[in-house]
Amino acid sequence: MKINLIPYNESKKEEVCKLYFENDFYFKTFMPDYLSESEILSSVNDAILIEINGEVAGLVECGEVMEAAGHYGIDFRVSKEFNIEETGTILSAIIQAYTVKVKVNKLAVKAYEKDEKYLSIFNECGFEVEGTLPNLVTINGENNGEVRLHKTFNSHREDKKNQLEESTINRFNSREDQYAGRL
Repeated sequence: MKINLIPYNESKKEEVCKLYFENDFYFKTFMPDYLSESEILSSVNDAILIEINGEVAGLVECGEVMEAAGHYGIDFRVSKEFNIEETGTILSAIIQAYTVKVKVNKLAVKAYEKDEKYLSIFNECGFEVEGTLPNLVTINGENNGEVRLHKTFNSHREDKKNQLEESTINRFNSREDQYAGRL
């Protein structure tokens, strides 16, 4: 499976709109099949297209929640044509590419309570449930809570901790040199 990530462009608008005909394509909406073309296109301006073997298969958008803390969020959805394993592989590849580009300490996602496929995918990709906003929306006549999940990346923290420890050691060493002979 060849995965390409490309910025949204007008030439792909028909393929993008087709994704929203799937009633469970919850990319930045809980009612994908009720959106007009203009509503769809206005919500994907900053999105990245996920192309699989040359076909638009989904959308992803990453954004900062709190840049100084390394906390980012990701909206992610692919066509229901892809099974759980394939979708997990796609998400893992995107996360790996994103965390190489950006120093991420915490990555947050969300899904609806009854969206078992994506809850399972997020779990398999190492996300943990932070909490649920109960009965937030009604989908297909059923109340659904919004589940918030996150994944932490400790390697960046370890790098920062090691840098801090090294700079602290160096600072004290330089002071020792400075005050040597005065005691």
